Amino acid sequence: MIQLKERKEMDEAFKKAQKPWAKLLQKVERTRLEYHTACKQERTAQNQERNASGDSSLSPDQVSGTLSYVSFK
Repeated sequence: MIQLKERKEMDEAFKKAQKPWAKLLQKVERTRLEYHTACKQERTAQNQERNASGDSSLSPDQVSGTLSYVSFK
């Protein structure tokens, strides 16, 4: 019976000690996700820019409009 109580106390102490680290890990994971999302958006914008500048069917005004739209995304 005493072993169960000691184990429960140790588990609670461990959870209490890990709580700040868990918050930091959660923040790192969230930031990592935001970073990768931003990188994906940047690659998409660069691809759209490359496609717009290489498309001969678009007028120069349409290309510049597309480029300005891509830069504001």
